[in-house]
Amino acid sequence: MLTALGALIGWYAAANRDMFLSLNVIAQRDFLTGLGNTRAYEASIQRRIVEGTPFALLLGDMDGLKKINDLRGHREGNAALRRLAEMLRANLRDDDEVSRVGGDEFALLTATATSGAAWGLASRLENVLAEGGTKI
Repeated sequence: MLTALGALIGWYAAANRDMFLSLNVIAQRDFLTGLGNTRAYEASIQRRIVEGTPFALLLGDMDGLKKINDLRGHREGNAALRRLAEMLRANLRDDDEVSRVGGDEFALLTATATSGAAWGLASRLENVLAEGGTKI
């Protein structure tokens, strides 16, 4: 009886731990784009500061989102935000972190140590997005 009770408690604890981890991931993800949200962005900055690693912060917003929403509807605006998120993800390194921190606002944290390299990354992203039909 005690063995069965111990197994049941162990299963319950493992299930709760898994659920907690899943909820924590969900709480730090933007529901629309799958990017990090403001909570994840703030945690990433805090972690980088505590670690003392150099980083650059790039901020941008999506040009024309209000116009898309007004003329074609929010469904089309949401699709445009998802496309932008996919293009950003596809053109960043694994250790770069991009978050949606507002309606059409994005923040990118990168391990780039110099301002010249940060400018270069920003320029490259602008070109990639423009080629994909999106301006940021």
